[in-house]
Amino acid sequence: MTEQTEAAGNQGAGSEVTSENRRHTRYRVNLPVHIKLSTGEVARARAVDISTDSVYVEYGAPADEGKIFEMLFDLPFSSDFRRVYVKGKVVRAVIIGDRNV
Repeated sequence: MTEQTEAAGNQGAGSEVTSENRRHTRYRVNLPVHIKLSTGEVARARAVDISTDSVYVEYGAPADEGKIFEMLFDLPFSSDFRRVYVKGKVVRAVIIGDRNV
């Protein structure tokens, strides 16, 4: 099963995701993400959309709402990449089934 987690995040670029209930425009992305777990281990996940104040992540294990965590990913720009370090909080977690993330 895959856990989809939305957390406080950073900004990025990609195709626009529209929703009337959003405060900020969200953009579809397909970015590898590294999450530091409470055990100190680093797990791989995937960011699937991003906005100014959040990022939606697919990760292959349950995530506890309210949990604070650290995340690292590279944002693509026109000529290079910028490494982004984020300290975030899980605000929503949904189990979506096996998608081999």
